[in-house]
Amino acid sequence: MTQLKLGLRRGMLLCLVLALFAALWFTPLATKKLTKTDEGRYAEIGREMALSGDLVTPRLNGIKYFEKPPLQYWATAAAIKVFGVNEFAARFWTGLTSFLTILLVAWTAWQLRGARAGVAAGAVLGGNLYWAWTGHFNSLDAGVAAWLALTLCGVLLAEHWREDVARARRWMLLAWLGMALATLSKGLMGVVLPGMVLGAAVVLTWHWRFVARLHIFKGIALLLLVCAPWFVAVARANPEFLHFFFIHEHWERFTSDTHRREGAWWTFFPLLLGGLLPFVTLLPGALRTAWRDWRADQAGGALRSPFFLCTLWAGLIFSFFSMSSSKLPGYLTPIFPALAILIGCHVSTLDGKQLARHAWLAAIAFGVGATGLALGFGGRSAYTAALAWACGLAALLMVIGCLKSRAHQASWGISLGAISVAGLIVGTTVVVKHDVLHPQQSGWQVAQIIRPQLTPATQVYSMRYYDQSIPFYLERTVTLVDYVDEFETGLKTEPHLALDSATFAQRWASDASAFAIIHPTELHRFAKLPHTILLQDARRLVLKKP
Repeated sequence: MTQLKLGLRRGMLLCLVLALFAALWFTPLATKKLTKTDEGRYAEIGREMALSGDLVTPRLNGIKYFEKPPLQYWATAAAIKVFGVNEFAARFWTGLTSFLTILLVAWTAWQLRGARAGVAAGAVLGGNLYWAWTGHFNSLDAGVAAWLALTLCGVLLAEHWREDVARARRWMLLAWLGMALATLSKGLMGVVLPGMVLGAAVVLTWHWRFVARLHIFKGIALLLLVCAPWFVAVARANPEFLHFFFIHEHWERFTSDTHRREGAWWTFFPLLLGGLLPFVTLLPGALRTAWRDWRADQAGGALRSPFFLCTLWAGLIFSFFSMSSSKLPGYLTPIFPALAILIGCHVSTLDGKQLARHAWLAAIAFGVGATGLALGFGGRSAYTAALAWACGLAALLMVIGCLKSRAHQASWGISLGAISVAGLIVGTTVVVKHDVLHPQQSGWQVAQIIRPQLTPATQVYSMRYYDQSIPFYLERTVTLVDYVDEFETGLKTEPHLALDSATFAQRWASDASAFAIIHPTELHRFAKLPHTILLQDARRLVLKKP
């Protein structure tokens, strides 16, 4: 009976912690305006899909847009149907998938190395700066990382239970499902990245029986069943899709700097180390543990080791994108669930005093950051002030946690909780307090000026300038003038959806009611056109035809 009561208390405590964590995780989704470019872009595609009901051909500002597959667009359209056109609906899929990934990683580590490892892995993923930032920023990275995490966890658990053939097969097919949904989220990387890692695992261990346990034919059939219907439908409806999607968006993105996202080979190193705060000091120990575990498990099969597979997963994906000619911060997202399992399993082997030492190091790092920001080393602004307060609060929280743990039996849990919550505070502040910059980073202010004066006949032009968040907040598309950029493929097939300068001047003269959004350097184009300036800042002008 005593054991039953103890189990119930632990279960209730766990549910309470999860409920509080969910509240901390989902609340910030609605607390800042959408910014350009990614946040506005993916929110607007979802809004237009919800409005049109066309689930086959994605459109941005009413123009065909084929850069990515539609899974997140579908999810955002559904969220908008439920919650309305607002920031929470726009970020809901990102917040949900990142949150569920934390639970998946925690549960997987729990099954592999026990409850302590599960709690630690969940705390590491939920409390590092990078995952907190990714989970509250509307891009495709959190969603694709979630499905790739399902692939990794599926393979880990399939190998863990490989003596139970039926159970192992189910988990391996779940891994294939993860690849399929990752492909439907962001393209071929959903197959290429896991395939690269698993192929390397076979070669490094020379364990060819693993190939049979992958259930390749069943997995490919499942992948095609999930992905093929949309790819076939969109290619039939849009003949230009196949070349653009597979050649331009995949081959050219990796092999050239055509997307203007080039960077040095070391670009991702500071991002990785900074993103892993406040757990980065635990990474060397986790890698040493992984190396010892791999060497010790050679006889039993290194593929069964979560340390081996997680290290290989993180290392190869990091190297793959470091070699790519196109580099964006979001490319690193899939490695963080693997690092969380790796570090979490290592943390489970530490005692409270050892973990408290790492908490002290993290507290010092955040304290230095708070001091530097307060002194103006990052520039003096409301944003850096907010980050300074967040870093200071995080440092204080970890110091209190360390002092409490010295006189408490649960010193390990207190130290771990203090580190994780501190990281979550700083990580969400990085995103949420970015809202203080929204007058120029977001189209919300522009929409507040224009919307009260809109009628169904009012024309809204965007001349040599496009802010992806403006159509979302206006809840209508705008007419592009002398602007191509990411709309090049769509405008080749539907050129009537944009105007050149001469046609625009004629339209402006004949319009009864019109607005134009332009860059300040383009104001000279209105020298001979009647206009009134409604808004002017460093990045845009809003003009009205009087």
